Amino acid sequence: MKRLDLQGLRALAVGIVMVNHAFEWPYGGFIGVDIFFVLSGFLMTTVLFKEYERSGTIRLLAFYRRRIRRLIPASAAVIAVTVAASYVLFLPSRAMSTAWDGVASLLFVSNWRFAAQATDYFTQDAATSPLQHYWSLSLEEQYYLVWPVTILAMGFLVARTRHGRVNAALITIVVTVALYGVSHYLTATNVAAAYFSTPARLWELSVGAVVALCMPLFDRVGRRLRAVIALVSVAGMILAAAITPSGAGFPAPWAALAVLSTATFIAFPWHPRRSWLHPWTIRR
Repeated sequence: MKRLDLQGLRALAVGIVMVNHAFEWPYGGFIGVDIFFVLSGFLMTTVLFKEYERSGTIRLLAFYRRRIRRLIPASAAVIAVTVAASYVLFLPSRAMSTAWDGVASLLFVSNWRFAAQATDYFTQDAATSPLQHYWSLSLEEQYYLVWPVTILAMGFLVARTRHGRVNAALITIVVTVALYGVSHYLTATNVAAAYFSTPARLWELSVGAVVALCMPLFDRVGRRLRAVIALVSVAGMILAAAITPSGAGFPAPWAALAVLSTATFIAFPWHPRRSWLHPWTIRR
């Protein structure tokens, strides 16, 4: 069944980010990106692990072809237009810098470029690259490059054992905790690396992966409790947008509230019986 609640979650994340950029409120609205990371980890792991359970393998080339067809044409077009416009609107030095940002974005490594330049995402008076928003797409594509191979390796090791899915989840939990530790260390020592670099943000996608692997366990929770969990989870995300500080302590530990609230919302889907509460429910 199509999870329309996840479409609503996307809308919430986009709305929070847009309002934050437009009005600088809610102050922590940038956590919409963290919501997307958890959702991406969940969706990708669900698709890949189901494919492995069904067929005993993952068609890596087919997976990568789908990603290329979905992202490259639109992404390349936006980058080309932006770089061309920069030579008209900016001074030569900034236009050249934007061109290199475009190359990094096209190769999905722009997050590393911004980290290497010690870019401070939270500095409002600095000249911002018009392609800076590509950092999150770059990070996700790096995850998509590595994670299918990782799931395939875990599948060979544990997926066909008696408790294969549980064992895969346990391995992913250990990896997630380790990645969170790396993020916590980088947050305290290098602000730019903490915000942009792949090791500092992968734990958020990994939390979504854990949820995907544990979904059979979550299915046992009843409808009434799911309603409470859904409302509390949404409240947690909104609270995170309101109180998460910019700079110090982000992404670890401050992103944890948004990440865990998102993970909880995904783990316990709630579909109200009343159509006016859920007007887009697919009728069978």
